[in-house]
Amino acid sequence: MTTAYPTPTIPVTDDVELTQRWADLLTPGRPSGRTLWLAWLRADGTMVPTLVPIDELPERGTLTIVSGLLALHDAVAESERCDPDELHLTLTLERPGQLGEDPTETDEEWLDLLDGGVTPMLDQGCSFHVFDGRSVQQLISRPLWPQRHG
Repeated sequence: MTTAYPTPTIPVTDDVELTQRWADLLTPGRPSGRTLWLAWLRADGTMVPTLVPIDELPERGTLTIVSGLLALHDAVAESERCDPDELHLTLTLERPGQLGEDPTETDEEWLDLLDGGVTPMLDQGCSFHVFDGRSVQQLISRPLWPQRHG
């Protein structure tokens, strides 16, 4: 299911702002299952007005999920009438269990899957966060941020 949401007009320009944006977008509360949230940033740091939740995920990611993420990235780029290489894919895994200082073993497995299967396929890479219903933690940073002007 794709969800349209009010587009924040303030560009996201660094990892701290991106983590805060995810905190603002996600609804607090204890998740009972796993949902992978997808959003996209344009070259200027503004977000595409599409937020995609993928519900009922298995505990561990699969290569099928990776190929689906890449196909969805291309579809969003087409709907934005831009080259897929112009968009940055940012993801957040909402899951039960409290965030700790270090990622859990399954968080690490998702990180490895995304970092190895998605990031190298996209010019703008992907960033990855984990959300436990209370707080957001970044596990993969955006490789390059647009230059701030002013």
